[in-house]
Amino acid sequence: MSGAVEPTDVNALDYIVNSAREKVARLEKLAEDMSTAADVDDLALEAIYEELEEMDPSMFEAKAGAILSGLGFSQSMMKKPTRDMSGGWRMRVALARALFIKPHLLLLDEPTSHLDLGAVVWLEAYLATYNHILVSNFHHNIAASANLGFTVTRFSLRKLVASLVIPVLTIIATRPTSWTRSAPT
Repeated sequence: MSGAVEPTDVNALDYIVNSAREKVARLEKLAEDMSTAADVDDLALEAIYEELEEMDPSMFEAKAGAILSGLGFSQSMMKKPTRDMSGGWRMRVALARALFIKPHLLLLDEPTSHLDLGAVVWLEAYLATYNHILVSNFHHNIAASANLGFTVTRFSLRKLVASLVIPVLTIIATRPTSWTRSAPT
């Protein structure tokens, strides 16, 4: 998904819950197909079942509400159709959806650009506990990226070669001068 959610009659909470239900349906179908295959990959099938268990459909509305609340939504805004939201609020809905479905690889390009300070602080705390691969560009918010730190990982085609966690402020302090932008003349 990229960009803001489309303006529709669906409210923010239902949009996220519906997306999660779609993911559950896809995973259940994949598990069914894999379990009836001639050569069953037990590890992959187990990973799918673990992901389904972690999602816990009985908690969809509560989890979605908590994420939306963290991103600055009031209870009444969560129930508002996305067609009645500004582009910035629809971007927050898209971000909430991405956080809720918890993909194995989450790519965020300047996720804080539409957020107020409270939402930025909440997002920073949320992402600090993200247990999948996170690639993010916090160009306008050095503090958020500095607090998160990041992992530099080099992959080969078949195996993990090396992984090293480096605090972002260390990189900023030691970056080559060629990385700095020159002021327009």
